[in-house]
Amino acid sequence: MIEINELLKEWVRTIFLTILVISFIEIILPSGTMRKYLKFILSVIILAVILQPLLRMNNIDIDAFEPIISEAVQEESNSDSIESVQQIQIIGLFKQKLKSSIINAIWDINPRLDIEEVSIKVFEDINKKNFGEIHSINIILTGNTANGAEKAEISGKVAEMLNISKGKVSVRINE
Repeated sequence: MIEINELLKEWVRTIFLTILVISFIEIILPSGTMRKYLKFILSVIILAVILQPLLRMNNIDIDAFEPIISEAVQEESNSDSIESVQQIQIIGLFKQKLKSSIINAIWDINPRLDIEEVSIKVFEDINKKNFGEIHSINIILTGNTANGAEKAEISGKVAEMLNISKGKVSVRINE
């Protein structure tokens, strides 16, 4: 089996030597009408040398390209997995920032409120138009620290802050 690197070296060396010899021949060519025909023949020789590897392609073992192809396929699959990991990280960071903003908004209403949980559901399919849009927010407060009026105020403030409808924000008290 002939290696691709060796073929490439041989091909470049042949092109270089051919152009060198043809350049020398052009220097010693006589001027006149014959020069134009000889230049044409020399150009055809250069073209043949350049196309030589393609003309010999049926002698090359196709398995020599297997490592190159498999490496390219591996890199493509790695980039897909990297993109999916990045997408998951972006969505997680987005939810974390939203959660932090919601907690701060709740504490602006009443800093004594005990927040048990803030869960956020967003549309996570990056290929959809509504990617990143908030589907629902569930806020769970603990103890007797909140009353019905504060629940409505929290729901309204969070909905207004995030520019979503109040129906997407649920506030519950666990006692």
